Amino acid sequence: MRKNDDTQSTGDWRALSVALSGTFMSTLDANIVNTALPTIGQGFGASLPQVQWIVAGYFLVISCLLLLFGRLGDMYGRRVMTSLGFLLFTAASLCCGAAPSLGLLITARLG
Repeated sequence: MRKNDDTQSTGDWRALSVALSGTFMSTLDANIVNTALPTIGQGFGASLPQVQWIVAGYFLVISCLLLLFGRLGDMYGRRVMTSLGFLLFTAASLCCGAAPSLGLLITARLG
């Protein structure tokens, strides 16, 4: 095997691991929030329809921005946009964890 083949193989595994971790985190995040909705509602003293905006807003924003960020990935590079996405996801998750009210939790979830 030549050196380039080893480098290519390593790059392929890195790309696969990043894609898998992003997919796993997205699925885990959605399932955790869906499971915790009744507890979140009790914690904030909100009804289930109010709390469901946490999930609905999250999926609405993802659906609306998917094509835009795909295009930005084509223009500026997928690595840059993936790193930016992970950074934004982490920052928004921290804000969700520290949200003192339901309105701020929904707002942070939209981020």
